[in-house]
Amino acid sequence: MLVNPFNPHYPAESKFFANRLREQEWFAQGLLPSLSPDGPGPWNAAVLGPWGIGKSSLVRRLKDMAAESDLPARAVFVSCTTGYGSMAGFARALIGNVREEVLSVSNWSEAVRAELDRWTVQVSAPGLSLRRGRRSEDDAASAAELLRTSLRRVWERILEPAGYTLLLILDDANLLQILDAQALMILRAVFQDLQMYGSRFGLVITGPAGLFGEVRETAEPVTRFFEHLPLREFGLEDTADAVRQPLIQVGAGFKVPDETVGFIWERTGGHPYFVAFVMRDLVEQARKQNLQNIDKRLCENVWPTVLRHLEIDKFQSEWATATNAEREVLRALASGQEIGEGRRSLLQRLVRKNLLVKVERGRYEMYHRLFADFVREQVP
Repeated sequence: MLVNPFNPHYPAESKFFANRLREQEWFAQGLLPSLSPDGPGPWNAAVLGPWGIGKSSLVRRLKDMAAESDLPARAVFVSCTTGYGSMAGFARALIGNVREEVLSVSNWSEAVRAELDRWTVQVSAPGLSLRRGRRSEDDAASAAELLRTSLRRVWERILEPAGYTLLLILDDANLLQILDAQALMILRAVFQDLQMYGSRFGLVITGPAGLFGEVRETAEPVTRFFEHLPLREFGLEDTADAVRQPLIQVGAGFKVPDETVGFIWERTGGHPYFVAFVMRDLVEQARKQNLQNIDKRLCENVWPTVLRHLEIDKFQSEWATATNAEREVLRALASGQEIGEGRRSLLQRLVRKNLLVKVERGRYEMYHRLFADFVREQVP
């Protein structure tokens, strides 16, 4: 049975990941070696870009790269969410993931496992109440202290004696800013202190391109703490890899000619989400028609079906999230009109809803040309 390897709704599995070679090389040549005990100290990175650009896929690939490397390094992955309720809730979740990752190392001695159990009890001990839904200074201070003391202890008692290091990956770290506006400053302070104590934890976060601008007066120290890796749409070569490599990985016999790659790249702009969405539908149609080639003729014939699928599966639900006033702004932008001062306050709301992207100061665009086409067809 042929497995369709394209799923636009989830980050790409590592075995299907065939792009971002420059970023992967930077991970392999810079970030991971910096975790070595002989290095000057761990590097920290911020993978930045708009929705659907592949940030989560890239850092999940990084987690596997850490496990595959020759270094005694592991990566701990945390999907950030406002569901933690508070920064203390986030801190407990992060520590829980650290515990599970450390336990996954099979060659620990019984003494180390016993120490890890004692550490877990200490972290779980009463004294840090979880104030769900509140953003108090006490909660932020408690979260910072919990992270600082527990990570330092697991480093000194378990990781350093064994020669292990950990890379902590926080996906969608911008959501922590909703729990506490100072979340990134808290993380910077904690991990700077840990490095000062000699603990070697690398930190990688993902977020939108304007993540550090949202920190306002504290933006500069936080910005300098991270190496920035901005992600953009695929070029033609990366699009070809994204289209062909997953098919090769699952042993599918489909041929994808260059003109098909060009068609997909032009229509999607190389946006990873839409490349995967289009390829999923093309593979299904080729399978139904018992074709060997996914050629340009198939693309042209199927394209109206792909657009209808996008409208039903994505665009209509996105349109429903916009108020009437916000829809007027979207229609105006899709038609190339200027937005009056009285409606500019709506732009940031539309950015938060992932319907617009901020290109530069005062300038906004639809998040994708296909969505702009859809908006132009919506009658007031």
